[in-house]
Amino acid sequence: MMSAFYSHHLETERLPSGVFFANAGRALPEPNSKANARPNLGSVFPTFPIRQKGAGAVTDKAPMCLPLLDVSVNVCVDSIVASTKLVQRFTNISADNISEAHYTFPLYDGAVITSFRCEIGDSKMLEGQVKPKADAKREYQRAIEKMEAAALLEEHTPEVFETKIGNVPAKSVIRVEIIYLNELEADAGGEGVLLTIPTSIAPRYGHSPQEISSASEVTETGLRIEVAVSSPDSIRRLESCTHPVSVEIGRAGPPAGAVSFSDLAKGKNNEEAYDQRKAMARLAERDASMGKDFVLLIQTSGSSFLRSRAVLSPPNAVGHSALMVTIKPSELFTDLSTLDGFNGEIIFLADRSGSMAGSKMNALRDVLGVFLKSLPETCFFNLFSFGSNFFSLWDISKAYNQENLDIAMSHVSGFQADMGGTDLLPALKRGVERRSKGASSTQVILLTDGEIWETEETINFVRRTASKLGEHIRFFALGIGNEVSHRLIQGIAGEGGGFGEVVGVDSQGKWQERVIRMLRGALMPKSWACEIDLGPGYAVKSLETDDLMKVEPNGGNASSVANLTGLIQAPRRISALHHFTQKSVFFLIFSSKSATPPIEATVKAKADGGSTSTCSLPVVHTVEDASTIQHLSVKAALMDLESHTLQSVSQTIVRQNAELLGEMYSISSKWTSFVAVDPATQAADEINMYKASVKELSLLTRPAHQETRQRSTLSLL
Repeated sequence: MMSAFYSHHLETERLPSGVFFANAGRALPEPNSKANARPNLGSVFPTFPIRQKGAGAVTDKAPMCLPLLDVSVNVCVDSIVASTKLVQRFTNISADNISEAHYTFPLYDGAVITSFRCEIGDSKMLEGQVKPKADAKREYQRAIEKMEAAALLEEHTPEVFETKIGNVPAKSVIRVEIIYLNELEADAGGEGVLLTIPTSIAPRYGHSPQEISSASEVTETGLRIEVAVSSPDSIRRLESCTHPVSVEIGRAGPPAGAVSFSDLAKGKNNEEAYDQRKAMARLAERDASMGKDFVLLIQTSGSSFLRSRAVLSPPNAVGHSALMVTIKPSELFTDLSTLDGFNGEIIFLADRSGSMAGSKMNALRDVLGVFLKSLPETCFFNLFSFGSNFFSLWDISKAYNQENLDIAMSHVSGFQADMGGTDLLPALKRGVERRSKGASSTQVILLTDGEIWETEETINFVRRTASKLGEHIRFFALGIGNEVSHRLIQGIAGEGGGFGEVVGVDSQGKWQERVIRMLRGALMPKSWACEIDLGPGYAVKSLETDDLMKVEPNGGNASSVANLTGLIQAPRRISALHHFTQKSVFFLIFSSKSATPPIEATVKAKADGGSTSTCSLPVVHTVEDASTIQHLSVKAALMDLESHTLQSVSQTIVRQNAELLGEMYSISSKWTSFVAVDPATQAADEINMYKASVKELSLLTRPAHQETRQRSTLSLL
């Protein structure tokens, strides 16, 4: 375990977004002459003490922080996809070069980084190129050893990334720019879609990724957030419950300037510029803290955001097209039984670790009170508390009656954040083991701030359990706090057949309806197991077993069945979908020149209990997009490969396929990283590095010329 993380959450320090370096990491040696001696770096930069586990002493290598100048976040929302440009500027105010600094930042789960660049001083522009992770690291290390500027961007988890910046000159400004795409989350209440910008990485209990740097919390100022929204329907409202925002309906950006007197005479930028389908939201306070996620709710007068559909992007240079199929069960399948008479079991798992202290524990007690008082009289229930260890209120679930309700309410009223670290997985396993075997079903509701590192292990357990027990168990997750791990909450709920919600500790009056909705969802008897069929003529390929290096340009495959078009589906296995959820499934299609694109996507659904439904979605072609859905499809495939790959399959084929797709589409992943190096030895030289464009598959095995690529905008309708 890294020294920055305590076994007791009361002492856990934050892993922030910022540029850090160690005192020992100076590129220039200290002068021996006292007359020429420079101030110690610790007197120039703020330091952040790191305590060793179980000790009170500060380590000698306490990290220091480059002062932050400003942060800007510019988001363009087009339908249900957001493109975000994140820019942070830091400064090395000392008279010393810094050999290596670390820039750590969070992204929403599933986000696709499409561009990374780092400006060091006035003369160096480092633009990232995606390479296999080991190759990227070697290239970065070679540049550092040669005292050249370099940068390396690595993905440690699907929502935590780190950049290493090498050889930062004295008295210089560092500008880090990252552009990423992500699909927006549907609000479980059916009110719209949610844009979430993670602005800090929550403290995580457990073993962090080995390579990741550790540091204490940073107070960041000069924050600017602008969100431009374009919708097929009229925009009704933009609202943030986390930060104060100013909203302008009718325009998705600053007005275009008039270029002539005739433009002014025609009233340009006035009435003609107004469009109800466009809107802009801006953070109202420049000195707002980055200590909690920025969440924006986008609502329209129509249903374009929240509906089932199939959207196809055109083939790219190598014949790859991509299809995004969005499934909303409440729209497609309305055959739901009544909620009356639920006689199953509900198990609550409450996080009482040290990180839940203060307002989060107050919210937990309130939320559990609402849950308990709203349970149906025909159910059975139990409560588990967990931290470093766990225990349950009863050995087995009890019938819901006034006596047992009073016992449970008294138990909850005494909850404190006094159970140490957040060891969620053992408690989750015990809750499943202790379930009532005679109950018609077990609904597990987790309440946590999600501050753990063992996210994938926990999600995998939920996936295996849901697959084994089927309709007899479902998992729901309620995240409490301002810096919740969305990967954990949505992963548990999504793989467990339920759904996830996040409630802020300062959103009183807002969370009660979400709590009631989650309970109502747990009492609903059905979730849907779905499959998608694109019709005859398609052969599903596996990144675990099919070697993509054998795929010929423009879709051919030496080992495929004649006249069949290969495709990759992500996720390969669609987890059971709850009535309140919305799920997108991606297809990367290796189209041949003669192949006919899919006309419709047929969704076949089977509900708990055996009833089936079928619905066909007509395929709509994008108007302008040429890369966005491809990027989302490849990222979904890589994440699915990371989460579901079995140890029994060839890891060589898995790695080769992942590296191939990562390099083709310039996407960082478990297997690929962005690297930017300076080939020049003089500080004034500019680095003309660039991302690799989509190239012929056959060219990937030999040196290829490099091309710049223009990003495309998304227009789904």
